[in-house]
Amino acid sequence: VVAARQSLLAAYLAAARAAGALSNEDSAGDYGEVFLRYRYDQSPASRFRVTLLHSRDEILFDDVNLRHDLLGVAMDWQLRYSNNGQIEGLISHSSEGEAEPPGSGLYPHQRSWSDRSHRTQIRALLRERIGATGELRFGVEGAVQSRNLSGNHPDTRALPSWAALPLAELEVPETVLQGRGAWPEAFLSMAADLSDLPGPFDLRLGLRASVLNRSRQPYLLPRFAVQATLPWGTRIQGSAALQHQQRMSRLVMDRDLGSTTLLPERALHATVRIEHIFRAGLLVRGEFWLKRYDQLVVWSEPQTDQASGWSNSGKGQGIGGEATAALRRGRLDLRAAYAISRSTRASDTQLASVAAAQDQRHELDVMASLLLGQTRRWRLSAEYSLASGWPISTLSRTAPKADGSFAWSLAGLNDRRMPSQHRIAAQIEGSHSRRSLRLRGMIRLSAAVSGAGFTEDCPPLPEDDGEPPRCAPLQFLPVVMPWAGLQVDW
Repeated sequence: VVAARQSLLAAYLAAARAAGALSNEDSAGDYGEVFLRYRYDQSPASRFRVTLLHSRDEILFDDVNLRHDLLGVAMDWQLRYSNNGQIEGLISHSSEGEAEPPGSGLYPHQRSWSDRSHRTQIRALLRERIGATGELRFGVEGAVQSRNLSGNHPDTRALPSWAALPLAELEVPETVLQGRGAWPEAFLSMAADLSDLPGPFDLRLGLRASVLNRSRQPYLLPRFAVQATLPWGTRIQGSAALQHQQRMSRLVMDRDLGSTTLLPERALHATVRIEHIFRAGLLVRGEFWLKRYDQLVVWSEPQTDQASGWSNSGKGQGIGGEATAALRRGRLDLRAAYAISRSTRASDTQLASVAAAQDQRHELDVMASLLLGQTRRWRLSAEYSLASGWPISTLSRTAPKADGSFAWSLAGLNDRRMPSQHRIAAQIEGSHSRRSLRLRGMIRLSAAVSGAGFTEDCPPLPEDDGEPPRCAPLQFLPVVMPWAGLQVDW
């Protein structure tokens, strides 16, 4: 399989500025991706694959100048040693980098830093079928991860990770990133899918253990799910899982400012779902979820010079529900979904909980698609979405600096919301096969009816009329965006 994507966004932004649809002269952005996969089946019981992925993206807007790249390669194989047993293996390596590279000095507060991480992983998995559809799985995984930090970076330790900040130059000290290190990781896992239980029940159990990690603190990740199919076809599902995640932000990883003794952040996620498919082809589904967070990493001023300011005193909660209806009749597919949720965060240094950065209260999606042609290889679709605005923090402007530029300080943490977003899109996609070659293409046109204000921009320079800068919704992209894609399978 050979696939590639290229945005051509830089050319489109130049055309939009020439047409007067975009006023910022210094904005630029682009991204591209290449995907390669080769598969070799030595026998019906043996499969071998090699996968390569490379992607890159960049953005330049006022004082935002970021570059990002990712390279990943993996080899995996499967061997069925009996009618009921299978062994799987994986070796992979990934390299990911993000940087603010040295520029031409066209924007104030220019700095340069880089962040590069590598991860090499090996994994083995044993599968053994039990009964008609049940299965047992045992796995072992080892990895070595490294991180290299360098350059100048704003010292934002005092701001929690859930702060929703506008694009702005903050009035905070600047630090020199220094971090170069590597650490091992090791995991053990086992899982069971039990589908031959008495009655209408299916049960899934799993346990994953981290025995080596950066914090040198072993932890367990249990999970379970149960499903019941009632005689009339209604399915009820319930699940719960305990998840852990290491905090890997740059300042936590820094040699001088960071800490190696922090516990991983933890989340307990519980879900209940009920769904039914009617004879007319209508699917109706309702889902409710609850998330509890603790051990979130926060920073506060240490009481002594020897004490670390980092701690696991943050906590939070998320609650929500979603209703979905989908209908398939012949060539026509219809789908509508509505979700409502609330997510908050708090810590010992906050007087009260605040909305999390990703707290989007309401979301509505409506989609319709139609298959075209005698062979139904073409699909025409249209979409509409409505989403509540994201939380945003209030910033106040500081006094002008000697060079005439401005910085900003925090006046309110996630205390406001951006306007709601209305988006529409139309897409046509199709495929064509000839012998062992298959082409798949897509053309998509999307429009932000209410603008692209997903965040705010607080510029560092005065307005054109000389007035001090003001924070305003960011309009980095034109309202209408075309997309095109082509994939070749062989």
